[in-house]
Amino acid sequence: RIGVMTQKRLRLQVERKFRTNEEAKVKVNVRNIEKLTLKQYFLDLKAYFHKVHGIGGVENLDIELIQPDKTWEVEIADYEKYKPIEQEIVIPFEAGKPGVCILNVSEQDWESTTLVIRSDLDLILKSSRRELLVFVQNMIGSKPEEGVDLLISDGKKVFAKGKTGK
Repeated sequence: RIGVMTQKRLRLQVERKFRTNEEAKVKVNVRNIEKLTLKQYFLDLKAYFHKVHGIGGVENLDIELIQPDKTWEVEIADYEKYKPIEQEIVIPFEAGKPGVCILNVSEQDWESTTLVIRSDLDLILKSSRRELLVFVQNMIGSKPEEGVDLLISDGKKVFAKGKTGK
């Protein structure tokens, strides 16, 4: 028990996708860490999807070779040694605009990386062996979204492209 209490701990969690009319936030759960350094890297999700055929695995990217778009420090509120603390941190995005970023949160010995998505679009997908039906809705306006680019992948290659209609 003493070993657990004296060790540093850093956990990073994004609970959901965020809308453009709200602040994007992440939760950090720390112990024995007073200050965190955050690095934000904006990501072209379409190009990333073409490369890896998914949106996972950003924690495996070698982002240390890239200059972050933004870097800032956050002090842990109500810090006490040995005390587990959970804190929400607001992630900056351009006001009213969608976007995707890789967020790296670090301390001297520990780091964690995640993907933060800010979008008003939700997608419903129905598929069979030979057919695919996609419905994309703008959740802010509660209406179907026309002209959304669709990339369909089997995990190895993009085998179909399309756009949503009316």
